[in-house]
Amino acid sequence: SSLARQQCIMVVASDKFLDFDVNAKYHRAIYVSLEDDLFAISPLFKKQAKALGVEASQLKGLEFIFFSDNIVAELDQRLTENPADLVVIDPYSQVCSKDMYKANEVRDVLSEYQKLAIKHRCLIIFIHHTRKTSEILNPSKNNAIGSQAFEAYLRLLLEVKSNINNPQKKHVCVVKGNYVPSEFKRDSFDFEFTKDLIYKSLGTRTPFDRLDVPESKISDLKQEYDKIIEMKNNGMSLRNIGEVFGVSHSAIRNKIISYEQKFKQDEGETEVEDGNE
Repeated sequence: SSLARQQCIMVVASDKFLDFDVNAKYHRAIYVSLEDDLFAISPLFKKQAKALGVEASQLKGLEFIFFSDNIVAELDQRLTENPADLVVIDPYSQVCSKDMYKANEVRDVLSEYQKLAIKHRCLIIFIHHTRKTSEILNPSKNNAIGSQAFEAYLRLLLEVKSNINNPQKKHVCVVKGNYVPSEFKRDSFDFEFTKDLIYKSLGTRTPFDRLDVPESKISDLKQEYDKIIEMKNNGMSLRNIGEVFGVSHSAIRNKIISYEQKFKQDEGETEVEDGNE
């Protein structure tokens, strides 16, 4: 929600959002808040806007909906009267009046918003929750709660994960993107999450399969890797190294490859020759 609020503010008041350009035509946004009322959400927007250096006068293009008997009809009317670039639905579960686990019913709900987006040529973002078990899993489009039809219908799906070693560090992961480069879908975009609820780019990327590795585990893996490489450089075969560690030579080979794939992308890889087994 904090990331979506920040995006609304920057779409309305700026030409930049995080490290990306804002290609807005109207500089208008509608935030549909269906869990928090005006008194709960107003301080959050004010806090974020102040931290971003945005004055209240710059937010005239930001509208809110807190309750409606028919969200789609109200959005249609508002967008007809005052076109907007962005609509945020927070959360998706509150507009999904049908069973979230039934594919055909999920598609029925999302199709109404797709028609709305096409008619008014605007971006619609849904804030949705992940499964509880996703905290210990790698980022995946399958982590979203409900039917697989939810992720299948969307053109872009982002998963936001807290860093396992530092809760103030956030990883924004593109787990599905029909129109984004493939390299965007391998590594997270890393951000600092400030006390003012702002995402600040760290300018770094983290491979998905490294996000759930504690620093203590990384240290242990590095020590093991360094020892294996030292033994290998001293002329020991992978088979002999495996005997020291009590595993097979293929297990040693896999340890080297696995470590380098996860933690040494920028340092180059050690060549592991079959003849040294």
